Amino acid sequence: MGKRLWLALTEVLALSVPLTWLWVEGGRRAYNRLLGGVAWPLFEWLGLPSMKLGLVSPHFVSWVPFLVLMVATPGLPLRRRALGTLLGLAAIFVVHVGCALLGAISHAAYGASPQAVAFRYPALMFNDALPFVLWALIARDFVSGFAFRVLRRNPAPPAGDRS
Repeated sequence: MGKRLWLALTEVLALSVPLTWLWVEGGRRAYNRLLGGVAWPLFEWLGLPSMKLGLVSPHFVSWVPFLVLMVATPGLPLRRRALGTLLGLAAIFVVHVGCALLGAISHAAYGASPQAVAFRYPALMFNDALPFVLWALIARDFVSGFAFRVLRRNPAPPAGDRS
């Protein structure tokens, strides 16, 4: 591997480890309180019973990979990096509120049954993919350039050659 790749991987690791530690050591609880401050009034307004965020909150760690990718992406203009990070964090928060809402609806309708899990599963998978999708949209120049360089080095075999 090239020197630039090792440097990029080191930067991602150097950001990921402390951010993950901060998330596990108190960030998750603080974030759940913040999210609950928005979600509980929404649940009440919709007539849903209150529920613990524990059904969906393990998926709220999506802040970490999004922030790491936004900080570590080389060549991203400062304006795009800053605005993209702010808008991305807002989008992630809205999706988290939606996941909490779906968790409450599924719990009210199905309790702790497999149907409840099946009801909220697609939304949680969307939530888990969201930081990477947002990053790819915001850093599209970097992502497309990287993909082009990788694909150019490893061209696909001709259509008739499947060996």
